[in-house]
This record gives sequence, structure tokens and C-alpha cells, in this order.
Amino acid sequence: MWDTSQDYRLQVAEKSIELFLRTIEGRNFKGHWNKKMARDTAQEMARELKYLSYSYMEPEAIAKSPQIVALEEQVHSIIKYMGGEKWKVKFLDQATRAEREKLEENIAKVSFFFNTILGLKKRIMLGKINDPIIGIDIKVGEIMSVSKHPQADNLIICNVNLGDKAITVVTNDM
Repeated sequence: MWDTSQDYRLQVAEKSIELFLRTIEGRNFKGHWNKKMARDTAQEMARELKYLSYSYMEPEAIAKSPQIVALEEQVHSIIKYMGGEKWKVKFLDQATRAEREKLEENIAKVSFFFNTILGLKKRIMLGKINDPIIGIDIKVGEIMSVSKHPQADNLIICNVNLGDKAITVVTNDM
């Protein structure tokens, strides 16, 4: 019997929901969007994950469970409540230059939540793995450019090509 209460994948998913809820409570996401429905849906997702955490189901059964299907559908609902597939652009367009940096940080937190939940089924299908690293997705990419951070001497900014998309990573070491 698999102790799902100790499964790192489910624990990271729970933490990502908590992070999402804390993030949207701030005043960084301006404009017209359905914050109440997004919050209520995320709270329902937390209940679905709690059920899975104490289900003691085998990983394959979890991956095929109605709760996993519901979690994925709920993420898509939250994206809709936030303004649709272009939600990031919508919020960035409404931000002032001074607000932009904090907003980008919060967008990254929300994106982490979305990616964690949408990738959960795939990670669960890997089977019984008792290693904390399985709770997150590791991406491999090509560093396209490196520059100094304009506001911190000990940080660098890397533009990374992941194949299907490009990302910017701020780090203190290469």
C-alpha cells in the first residue's frame, strides 16, 4: 500500500495552491477578473488534493482518478477567471512601470501553480518514488544570453531556450 500522505508530488501540489491563494490576495493583479471564483476554485482544489493525500491509492489509480481530472479542469477554470489564455499579458499591460517587477514575480508564482497542477498526472504516472525531486519539473534548456542584473551586482539574468518556449532566469551562479 502506497502512503500517499508522504508523496512529494502531492505535497508540492498542495503548497502550490497555498502559494497561489497568497499571491492573488495581493493588489498586484489589477483590472477586471473574477478573483472570488478563482479563490473559491483553488480552495476546492485544496480539498481534492487532501482527499488524494489520504487515499492510499496506487499512483496509477491516482493518475486516473476523477480528482486529477477535476484538478486539471479547475486550473483551466481559474485561467478563464483570470482573463483567459492571455492572462499574463492582460495584467502586464495594466501595470505601471513601477509595479511591473513585483507583478512579474507574482505571475511566475501563479504560473508555477498552473504548471504544477497540470503536470501532476504525468509525475504521478512515474510510479512509487520516494524522492523530493520528483515533486517538481526539471527542464533542460540552452542558455542563449547572459547579462548582469541592473539592480544587483551578485545576480545575473539568463535567457534560456527550452525548445517549446523561452524563459528568463535570474540566478546568482552559473
